[in-house]
Amino acid sequence: MALDKSQCFVVILLLNSDNSMHAPRLMQHNLNEVLEHLGLSASEGQVFTYLLESGRAERISTISKNTKVNRTTLYGILKTLSKRGLVSSVEDGGILTYRSIQPHLLVDYIERSRERLSSDIERVRDIVPVIEQVRKTGGKAYPAIQYFDGVEGLKQAYEDTIRNNSSKVIYGFTGTDTVLSEKSIDMDWIEYYIARRKKAGVEFLDIATASKNEPHWIKARDSKDFRLTKVLPPGFDFDIELAIYENKILIASFAKEHPLAVLIEDEKVAKTMKELFRYIDSTLSA
Repeated sequence: MALDKSQCFVVILLLNSDNSMHAPRLMQHNLNEVLEHLGLSASEGQVFTYLLESGRAERISTISKNTKVNRTTLYGILKTLSKRGLVSSVEDGGILTYRSIQPHLLVDYIERSRERLSSDIERVRDIVPVIEQVRKTGGKAYPAIQYFDGVEGLKQAYEDTIRNNSSKVIYGFTGTDTVLSEKSIDMDWIEYYIARRKKAGVEFLDIATASKNEPHWIKARDSKDFRLTKVLPPGFDFDIELAIYENKILIASFAKEHPLAVLIEDEKVAKTMKELFRYIDSTLSA
């Protein structure tokens, strides 16, 4: 529940608007973003926003008509929103109707959710060392393979290259044009990741493909990005990025239609990939 002050401010502005149906698009977008951070799906956010703006107790048929969500799906959404404490139900003339919480209570709801999340983070921090120890002593070790789906999954996978990298070195193979052109991950996040990696003292030793559009882009940034890059001759191309560190190999695809990452944890595989990196690196000029 990482909601910053600016997001809470947007919520307050929206909720105090005389007519949120006419609120600026940017503010509506920010409310949707906040609801997404609260864990609501797009449909749940749509239904909740409608009830929030309505301010009335609405029948299922009316909610369905205005949100374009079919009644069968709507029952499940309203049940979820009710469990979260965002929506309440009341009988009106023998017919069940639904109403959202009062607008000012949404900010209180966010604050409570953030407090619960902070408490959960501390609990997980206490549990993780125990789980790691159980995994290490649990019997024969097999290569561990994890899949990370979508943009957020890709970001989570890259986080491991910083958090769990006591060697402070990443050996990488980068398909330069793929990273630059696919744009499945925005440049702001890439800059954020590089800044965090640099701050953590994790150096990136990279073998990159030559960019057709920006031939000097990646090497020109080496000093700034705490990276040492050697560029492959033109004609060698690949569409992924590999990051080898500790006993792990991260395979990342930035394909716009389906970004994903695969993380393999195995000592022998990682060692082989590092030796392959060193051999190719030795054949390239600085």
